[in-house]
Amino acid sequence: MLTTFLLFGGFDENALALANVFVPNVQKIVESAVNYAIDIEDTNTALFNEHYKYTRTRTWVYHNEAGKLTNFKQTQTEENTLQHNSEAAKPPYSVKGRDLRLKAYPITNIITRFEFTLVGEDSVNGRKSYVIEFIPHKNLPVLNEHDPFINGATGKLWVDAADYAISKAQFHLTPPLNVALGLVGQIDAFSCKITRSRTPEGYWFVRRMDWHLDGRLIVVKRVIDYHEDRIHQQGEMEMK
Repeated sequence: MLTTFLLFGGFDENALALANVFVPNVQKIVESAVNYAIDIEDTNTALFNEHYKYTRTRTWVYHNEAGKLTNFKQTQTEENTLQHNSEAAKPPYSVKGRDLRLKAYPITNIITRFEFTLVGEDSVNGRKSYVIEFIPHKNLPVLNEHDPFINGATGKLWVDAADYAISKAQFHLTPPLNVALGLVGQIDAFSCKITRSRTPEGYWFVRRMDWHLDGRLIVVKRVIDYHEDRIHQQGEMEMK
C-alpha cells in the first residue's frame, strides 16, 4: 500500500517519517537476539531434550585434492530416549549462556567484533524472520587462538521476529587460516549453514546442519563435507 502511494505521487516528508517507523533497528534486533541467547537459549535446549526424542543422522564425505571420493561415513542414532518425566533425567540449565561460549569466550565478546546490516525479511518454517548480514570490523586484535577464526567470519543471520531466536544462520571464513602457525594445518575454505525449527511449545532446535571444509592437516590435503539432520521429533504427549 505504501509503495502504491509513493508511485502515484503521494510522497512527502510525513509519508517518509511514517515509513521509517516500521523499519526495525538492526542494533535493537541484535541486542534482543543476544539477550534471548544468554537468558533463554540454554533453558530452551534443556527443555527440548527433556520433552522430545528424535533421530539424528550424521554424514561425512571425504575427497582428496583431485576431487576423488576417499571415504564415506554415516551414523544414525536415537536421541533422548530416556523417560522424560524422570527427575533424574532432567538436565541442569542453571548456567546462563553455557552453550554459547567457545570455551571461555562469551557471546557478547563475539558480537562486538562485527558490523550488522538489516537486509530484509524472510520466512523460515512459516515464521517471519529478520535477515541480517554481518562482517567483521577491520583491524581486530588477535589475543588468543580463537580470534583468527572469529575475525574472519562473514555471513547472515535469520532472527525470528517474535522470539528473537536465531532461526537460521550461514557463514564462511574469508581468508585462509593457519592452525598453530601452519605447523598443524591450514584452513583454505570453510562454510556452514544451520537451520532451526520451533516446536508448538516454543522450543527451538537445530533441524539441519551442513558444513564444508577445505584444508590441510600436517601435509595431507583434506576436503570434508558434513551433513546432519534431526528428524522424527516426538514429544511426550505423542509417546504415550
